[in-house]
Amino acid sequence: MTKFTKREILDVILRNNTVESGMHYIFAKLNYAEKDIDDEGKKRLRALISSLRSKRNSKFQVARRILSKFEKCNAEWLDSEFKIDSCQLISEKSAQQLVSPAHACPGPGRPSLAFQNKSDRPKRRDASAISAELKHDPHHLLHASRYAARHSGNVDLSTILNKVVQNSEQNQQKSENCWTPLKFYSDEKPRRRLLHTF
Repeated sequence: MTKFTKREILDVILRNNTVESGMHYIFAKLNYAEKDIDDEGKKRLRALISSLRSKRNSKFQVARRILSKFEKCNAEWLDSEFKIDSCQLISEKSAQQLVSPAHACPGPGRPSLAFQNKSDRPKRRDASAISAELKHDPHHLLHASRYAARHSGNVDLSTILNKVVQNSEQNQQKSENCWTPLKFYSDEKPRRRLLHTF
């Protein structure tokens, strides 16, 4: 992540005598194009740089406008970091298009957890969303789980799911065979089943 010192930004804006020069310098260092920055982001950055310049001017007045005295008394302040939240500068549309992890900005709120680290309720919510996406088809979900286990390298789970899939297919076939009606030929009469009591 690119960091700026107050001295660095002040040198740029005092050399060119404009706040915009500091903004352009920051955009160039962060590899942002002008179009990536929304108006709100530009306004925030302009306010930050203007505030920095005002603080510098008041400190310069305290040093009686003597540059050597000003730099000696404020060396620590000048070399401290000029903090910019680059995530607040770029527009949402541009943030989605930027691929570099250096530009990745966390979204608002808490960071999302991995599925295995979530509590039961969020796990159920996620599972319900996935199930709804697959139209609540258990066979589809089972095959997808088996593929995911194999793809992630979890061989034991993949083997277990494979057996479950095979057993469910066999059980489904057996249940279909149980409910298939018996066909009688035209010359054959239906027989009554005898009930034996022991």
